[in-house]
Amino acid sequence: MQIFKFAFSALIVGAVLSAILPTPPNAAYGIFRFSPVPEAGRDLSTGRISMWIEVAGKVFERPVFGWGLDQFQLIDFKGFPDYRQPHNVILQALISIGFLGCALLAAAILPVVRMAKLKSDSLNRVASFGLVLATLIYSLHDAALYYNYPLMMLAVAAALAFAPVKLPAVPDK
Repeated sequence: MQIFKFAFSALIVGAVLSAILPTPPNAAYGIFRFSPVPEAGRDLSTGRISMWIEVAGKVFERPVFGWGLDQFQLIDFKGFPDYRQPHNVILQALISIGFLGCALLAAAILPVVRMAKLKSDSLNRVASFGLVLATLIYSLHDAALYYNYPLMMLAVAAALAFAPVKLPAVPDK
């Protein structure tokens, strides 16, 4: 439960800071790039919102089991035929393994998350947790959890952030 309080606190601090800090001179920065407002130069989501809407429709064509792992590029999409994944980890999971697969995946991951205890006893732990949180948030609008390198970084950061504080005593041989 402590980890969720920490994550929520970090989210609130980030939201407050983004409201206080001055607006960048270009609308391509920050949350404004996801604006669906059809102004000239304002389609700064690079087509992700329209892609997500179309992907959501395809999810409901095969809602139970999905389309299969890594089959995204083989599905017939009208507006973006050359993409390998939808740039959103939730839609990627839903289109790949469906609602049933996502439920089973959540059932496998939740016990591990419950066992995780975040201790803020060192800067390394806090920085590692920051990397875990940043990667998870980044995966909501890009392919951070699709490729091996970011997955490996996430695994290492999670191991560092949630490692036991004291290692069990091992007798010398």
